[in-house]
Order: sequence, then structure tokens, then C-alpha cells
Amino acid sequence: MKAFELHAVDYLLKPFSQERFDKALQKWKVSQPASQKNTSALVENSSQPEERQRIVVKKGINIVILPIHTVHYIEAFDDYVKVHTKDSFYLKKKTMSHYEKTLDPQQLCGCIGLTL
Repeated sequence: MKAFELHAVDYLLKPFSQERFDKALQKWKVSQPASQKNTSALVENSSQPEERQRIVVKKGINIVILPIHTVHYIEAFDDYVKVHTKDSFYLKKKTMSHYEKTLDPQQLCGCIGLTL
């Protein structure tokens, strides 16, 4: 439903035939100017709501999900960021601007900081 709210051109449900795919592609070609305008809106709204409330990191071979409220601050660290919690920190190959754009600003409470 969210795709149609963002003006999706068509919807394919797997498995689909080549004929059905071609029909969807044709619809897209006809609406090309409109779809170009909506592409940026789709990209901006593509994250799931829960992705705005957490940071997923690796600790050794384990995956750790950090709810935003457990993050004390995020620090720039070369090509990475350090995500600091009460007990530890985690390195993540993301940028500060990525987290500024994707995390829920209501939850951040100033936990994003920049150090040189």
C-alpha cells in the first residue's frame, strides 16, 4: 500500500510471467516523467519505521540490535562511526550524515556528535 501512496506505477507479485513484467514496464515507460519526480520520494521513504529506532551492529560473529535510547552518542571515526553505549562502543561503516537522515530525530536527543 505504501508504494501506491508514493504513486507506484504498478505492482508485481512473484511469480509473474514475462508478459506481465512487460506490461508493467510499458506502464512505467508511459509514466516516465511522473516516475522521475516520485523516485526521490520513494528513496527518502524507503526505510522501515523500526529502522529509524535502532542501529544494527556486529560484535564478532554476532549481530547486535541497539535501540536508539541505549545509544549515548555517535562519533565520527575516519571512514566509520563509533556508536557508544553504556558498556561499550561499536564500529559501523556508515557516515554521520547517514544516521542524521535515517534515525528518528525525536529519539536522538543529541546523541550524534562530531569529534576531530
